[in-house]
Amino acid sequence: MDYSAEKLFSKKNIITFLLLAIIAAAVPLGLKLVQTQQILRSRAVAPGNEVTFPELTRQDAEGNPLTNTQQIQIRLESPFGPPASTTQTQ
Repeated sequence: MDYSAEKLFSKKNIITFLLLAIIAAAVPLGLKLVQTQQILRSRAVAPGNEVTFPELTRQDAEGNPLTNTQQIQIRLESPFGPPASTTQTQ
């Protein structure tokens, strides 16, 4: 077998070595990321995160304002259950 420097450093071999190096580095990094627990904190209960809707005013054909006295109650539930109690240090 004649393994000259020309064959060893051919374009095909360099690309193959680079791909193997990327895969060799990606596998341990991917395993580390999978094992790391993600910290999820609910910001829904934080002050200032309220959802508000602007008051809508409509008019009839003569320009008189129409009032809407119907109230809609909405209950939002998280599929993840109630939020964990969090303490904030300042």
